[in-house]
Amino acid sequence: MLNRAISSLYPPGSTFKMITLLSILNSGITPEEGIFCTGEYKIGTRILHCWKKSGHGRVNAYNALQ
Repeated sequence: MLNRAISSLYPPGSTFKMITLLSILNSGITPEEGIFCTGEYKIGTRILHCWKKSGHGRVNAYNALQ
């Protein structure tokens, strides 16, 4: 018996989805309103790119969790 949740090597993508969603909801954005994904995010002088270069467009909480 292998507990895959703690013993296997899986990327923690789903965990980060929940953390990101909670921070967006705490900032006052409603789940229906969502945000606009341009495909990049600027932190200081660095630009982080999304896997989809053109971005995802308008994304609400329900679409993001899918």
